[in-house]
Amino acid sequence: MSTGRIWFFDRDCAGIETVKGGLMNTHQHIPRGSAPVAHRGASRSRSVLGGAVLLALVAATAPVGAQTKPPPAASGGAKAAPAASASGAASASPASPSFDGPVPTEPRADLDGAARSLFQEGIAAYEKGDYARAYAQLLAAWSIKKHWQVAGALGAAALGAGKPVEAARALLVCSQAAPADEKEKAVTLLRQAEAKVARLEIQPDPMSAEVKVDGETVNEKVGSAWVAYVEPGVSHRVEATFGGKMAWQPVTPEKGKTEQVILLLQATVEGPSKVPVFVLGGVGVAGLIAGGVMLGVGIGLRNQAAEESPKQTDGSLRCYSDPGATLPECDAYRAKLREANLFGQTGIGFLVGGGLVTAGASAYAAWAFTRSPKATAIQLVPAVGPAGGGLLVIGRF
Repeated sequence: MSTGRIWFFDRDCAGIETVKGGLMNTHQHIPRGSAPVAHRGASRSRSVLGGAVLLALVAATAPVGAQTKPPPAASGGAKAAPAASASGAASASPASPSFDGPVPTEPRADLDGAARSLFQEGIAAYEKGDYARAYAQLLAAWSIKKHWQVAGALGAAALGAGKPVEAARALLVCSQAAPADEKEKAVTLLRQAEAKVARLEIQPDPMSAEVKVDGETVNEKVGSAWVAYVEPGVSHRVEATFGGKMAWQPVTPEKGKTEQVILLLQATVEGPSKVPVFVLGGVGVAGLIAGGVMLGVGIGLRNQAAEESPKQTDGSLRCYSDPGATLPECDAYRAKLREANLFGQTGIGFLVGGGLVTAGASAYAAWAFTRSPKATAIQLVPAVGPAGGGLLVIGRF
C-alpha cells in the first residue's frame, strides 16, 4: 500500500509528521528545530488528533458545492420543521381589527330602536374589517338619530373607508357633544382626520346668517366661527345669506391647513320704486278702455240718428242735406247727432290720454327695472405677502 505524509504544527509550533500506510497511522512528534524522523508506536491520542486534522484538510479541499450542501435532517428534526412552519403561517395571518373608535361599542341607553340595531351592526362590520359596510350602517343610524356615539363610530368607519372629509365632520360633532370623559378620544381621532383634509372657519356678519359651502349648509359652530371640512387643493364657494342679502368668496385651501373666511353683509341699497309703474300703467289701460267704450257709444248714436232722420227721394238725409229744415224730426236728429259727437270726442280723448300714460309707464318701468336693488356685499380676505399682511376688501356697490 502507498504511504502518504502530512505535515502540520501543533500550538507549540512543533512539527508533527503523520505517516499513513495500510490500516495503521503512525505519528511522530518533532521537537522545535529538529529534523523530522519517522517513528512508529505513537500514542493513540495523537492518532486521533491526526485523523481529525486529516478530515479537516480533506473538507477544506472539497468542492464548493459539496460544502454548501446541507446535511440530511435527523428523523426527529424532520417532524419538527412542519410544525414550526405551520406556527409561522398562523402568526402571519392578519387578525380581525378591533374597534378603535372614540366611543364605547356598547350603545348607551338613549340610543335605542332602529338606530341602536344599526349601530351594533356597524360596529360588528368594523370589527370584521368591512369599513364600507360599517360606514353605510352607521350613516343609516345617524339619519335616524343624531347621537354623539353614532357620530364617533361613523367617523372611525369613515376613516377606515377612506373618507376623511366625512370622518372629520362626524368626529367634530362627536367632540362637541360627547361627555367629558369621551371628548379626548374624539379629539385625537379628529386631528388624524384633519391632517388629510382642509378646515374652513367662516365668520359672517351677522353671525346669524346662513352659511353654505358648495351649496351645502354648514351646521357646526365652534366658538365664533362656523366650521366646515372640504377636499384640499380644489376651489370651493363659501357664501352667507341674511334677509335677502348675500356675500360669497371662492377659496382653495391646502391640505392639513385652516382657512379663515370673513363675509360682511351690509344693508341693501334700494332701487327706484316700482309703484309708479303699476299706478300709471293701470291709469293708462283704464283710459284706453274708457276711450274705446265712449267712441263706440258715439258711433252708435250717430248711426241711430241717421236711421231716424227723414230721407229724401234719393235716399239722402233731408235734415243733413238741408240744415235750415225746421221739421221736428230734424230737431231730434240734430240733438242725437250732438250727443254722438260728444261721446265720440270724449272717447278719442280718453284713448289719446290712456295711450300717453301707458307709454310713460312703460318707459319708467324699463328704467326702474334695470336699476334693481343690489346687496352691497363686502368680503374681507386676509392677504399675506413677503412685505407684510393686511385685508383684501372685495365688494359690489
